[in-house]
Amino acid sequence: MEPSRHERILERLLGFSRRHPVFRGPVLAVVFVVLAIAHAGMIVKRKLPRASALFSVCLGAVLCASFCWPEEQPATEGGAGLPAIVKTETEVYELYLAEDPAFSAAAEKGNAAAEEFYYGREDEEADGITEEEMFFSDELLEELAGDEGLTETVAAASEDPEQSFRDEEAWLASFDENDWRILLVNKQHPIPEDYHFELAAFSGGLHCDSRVREDLLAMLKAAADEDLHLYVCSPYRASETQVFSFNRKIKNNMAAGMSYAEAYRKASQAVTIPGCSEHEIGLAFDIVSENYRALDFGFGKTGSGKWLAENCRRFGFILRYPADKEDITGIEYEPWHFRYVGVEAATYIMEHGLTLEEFTEALKDR
Repeated sequence: MEPSRHERILERLLGFSRRHPVFRGPVLAVVFVVLAIAHAGMIVKRKLPRASALFSVCLGAVLCASFCWPEEQPATEGGAGLPAIVKTETEVYELYLAEDPAFSAAAEKGNAAAEEFYYGREDEEADGITEEEMFFSDELLEELAGDEGLTETVAAASEDPEQSFRDEEAWLASFDENDWRILLVNKQHPIPEDYHFELAAFSGGLHCDSRVREDLLAMLKAAADEDLHLYVCSPYRASETQVFSFNRKIKNNMAAGMSYAEAYRKASQAVTIPGCSEHEIGLAFDIVSENYRALDFGFGKTGSGKWLAENCRRFGFILRYPADKEDITGIEYEPWHFRYVGVEAATYIMEHGLTLEEFTEALKDR
């Protein structure tokens, strides 16, 4: 029987390798390729219908993937092109840290434009916060009218205090670590069972610790004087509400394909475990703006977000979960979450770039 074409090719290649041993390695590689091609040809010839079906499936998958691939965003001034749709919060956070001009521009236009740009959606609901759960600062400040005493208190609180920490050790030594204002509440430090406080009610149903009311109003008024109109959402939450919010986050994560364990872990990074939330003691507030109502990283790039980060200490508040501190707080960066700790502690914490965890630890080590 006359040898086939590929058998003749193999015979010549092997003969060449015997005459030239230095090329034996490359020749053997070529031999392997020839054998693979010949073997594949035999399979296709014998099972052509099955091979055709397999090829069609692979081709269809490639074509579908090509249509799903995100388009490239045109290059922006001061930066390279960005993806039109960012799939994850992590990618948005990286853009935030990179000080990308496109991020700031989208944030300043409002959350609808920013979310459409980064997430490919338009959603007026801010991470589950409805319009009914938002309290407009202008309406809250109407309560100041006719209350001369409260108006004077707010005006005094709006003045920028001058703090000096030249002798930090002496200052820390004089600070009362049992002060209710710096109560540490997190996953490792749940709310004490004997902790009690009085609630103050605003119009519309907003509640908070009664001792915080005047300073909160002072901060809202100072922002309004700068033509920044804020919304307060997620103020005091009853334990039942915190349970509902946490379980809802787990449910949404599981709907996205996560296992229960994965959904629980991810939820605990965004919504505090019930019994461990500062909202349950009336000292924490989620604050957004009239134009940007989404609870996401974009708020930190808006004028309102920047003003709050720079001025909150004047009224006794801190940015509770700053960037690059997730390993300490256990919570991802939240530019909208502000916690009351009192003016002195807030000034020290913000000027030194600390978290409440680091501050309370410093008090223990003094």
